Amino acid sequence: MKNTHHTLGQRLLFRTGLTAILFIILILLSLFYLVKEVDKHGARQKELIEIDENLTALYIAVIDQETGQRGYNLTGNIEFLQPFYNGIKVFKTKKADLQKQINKYPSFNLYVLDTIKNGEIWTNQFGIPHVQSSKVNEHLTEQELKIGKTAFDSFRLSYTAAHNHVETESKHIQEVFIHKVIVFIIGSSLLTILTIGVLWSTLFKKFNSITRPIVELSECVKDYSNNIFIKEPPKYIKNDEIADLISNVNSMRMQLEVNRMYMDNLANKDGLTGLYNRRYFNQKFEEEWKRQLNARNNINLIIFDIDYFKRYNDLYGHVLGDECLILISKTVLDLFENPAELPARYGGEEFVIITLEQDIAKIIAKAKVLRRAVENLNIDHSGSEISDFVTISIGVSSVIPNNNMEPKCFIDQADKALYNSKVNGKNKVSSIQL
Repeated sequence: MKNTHHTLGQRLLFRTGLTAILFIILILLSLFYLVKEVDKHGARQKELIEIDENLTALYIAVIDQETGQRGYNLTGNIEFLQPFYNGIKVFKTKKADLQKQINKYPSFNLYVLDTIKNGEIWTNQFGIPHVQSSKVNEHLTEQELKIGKTAFDSFRLSYTAAHNHVETESKHIQEVFIHKVIVFIIGSSLLTILTIGVLWSTLFKKFNSITRPIVELSECVKDYSNNIFIKEPPKYIKNDEIADLISNVNSMRMQLEVNRMYMDNLANKDGLTGLYNRRYFNQKFEEEWKRQLNARNNINLIIFDIDYFKRYNDLYGHVLGDECLILISKTVLDLFENPAELPARYGGEEFVIITLEQDIAKIIAKAKVLRRAVENLNIDHSGSEISDFVTISIGVSSVIPNNNMEPKCFIDQADKALYNSKVNGKNKVSSIQL
């Protein structure tokens, strides 16, 4: 950026002398402080993102262990041991990384340590012993499985708590940072007014042209503190310190917006498919249910899963399995791009789509288009009993929300429709209208 810090001083030098020079130095120090605070804030946000990524990787590592252990216990297939032992290795690595990172964050230190502890408890007391039992053909009792599930659920809950506290810390740091910026802007504005007031009386005519953009900028910063980034900083045609200040705040605005979008995307999107995740689906479904309950409009639900997907993973491996999920998710996004439609990954190979204020006949027709579109992807599946290619089974349900029905019951009906498609031969679309 072109250095313009002395432009204002040159305009006022013949009247202000040493006062103008001190004013310029003050502006330089203020800008240095602002840039320093921006850099400091960015570094802390980056640390929290890395902690959250390591925490998520640690969580996924235990999930991989549990998946591998359960698959091996059920099938005896040693291929399931690869993700199990790889999960143990990743867990140890991420544990060490987290222990180095969290010392400076006492607000959620214990939550992360609790997550690590619960993960180790499940691995050492259930994961590894259960794998060893299967190796010697010892069948696990129902009680042992139940205790193991309880331990695994404890780990899930501790991870969720730790993840939420990391997010809370990130928001707190951002709020503190915005507060500092607002104080800085207001303080700079007041100091500018006082300094100019001491100068020659002729500066009064220029007073408004200098303070007006600063006041507008302060209002912009208040919006930014509430995560509203639509309003741009004020236009300023002069090439001086105020222009630099507006430029720096605008850079801060863009960086904050990028950080917010990244965090929202990280929290709401499924990392593999790009679809919304189950947590976000549950949140939006509750919101839409209440909205349609008041509006007396219908809400529709499409739920589907991939036929014989476990066999697909067993035959082709998890890498191709992931590619299969990605291709199908892209097809879903291409078909359901209307703002009134929300596709999400419900879990594993199961997907769900909310559609609003549309006739069920149209939804069924669109579900059939989706079924054909997936089949026409021609993804080879030699393990399928119904086709040479990957297929999906779909359930559709529609209802006008009322006070006599719980949202979960409606989801259960859509799931029942899916079940009907499965038991009637798969690769079908079934529907239930309430």
